[in-house]
Amino acid sequence: MSAAFDRLCRALSGLPGVGRRSAERMATGIALDRALLQEISGALEMAARTLANCPRCGNLTDRGEALCKSCADPKRNDRLLCVVETLDELRVLQRMPGFDGRYFCLLGRLSPVRGEEVPDDRIRLLVARVRDEAVAEVVLATGADAEGEATFAYVRERLAGLPCRVSRLAAGIPSGSGLAHIDPVTLSRALLERRVVDPPPSGYRENP
Repeated sequence: MSAAFDRLCRALSGLPGVGRRSAERMATGIALDRALLQEISGALEMAARTLANCPRCGNLTDRGEALCKSCADPKRNDRLLCVVETLDELRVLQRMPGFDGRYFCLLGRLSPVRGEEVPDDRIRLLVARVRDEAVAEVVLATGADAEGEATFAYVRERLAGLPCRVSRLAAGIPSGSGLAHIDPVTLSRALLERRVVDPPPSGYRENP
């Protein structure tokens, strides 16, 4: 086997959900189409040169932009913050109508079995954002699987004591599901009908 082809297969198999056999099929298709190969090569080079995480929410944006388009939108509600685990889930929620709040991506989830953790710097940034921006409500939009429940409990604990209420998605999310795989109607309803799990401290009044 060509060393270049083998390297391409190994690189593709590192993508989420792509095994070795799928990577080999993809690599073959790319290698046989020179125009496609050049297009992918150019796109990857451009991505490596220009893509960066938004310093406010974590979403991908151009390196030269101070904030992503969502964070820079002055019409969004600064007092309402929806927290998700992954960028896939963030993009799904951003495409849904009816929610006018802000977003924050943890860029990870808690899974002791797999040895995965929520990056501590993301948690610190979330806490600082809730405190400094006087966020009234934090919606913890984690998945309905075991990792999502563990992530929810962990983030909820880290937010304890802050002057905001904490809510989560309403019932209706299928057990064991990640948000990126749920149909938009069900997800939109679960978000809009979210339920409060931690009310704000006594005397704190704010309608997000």
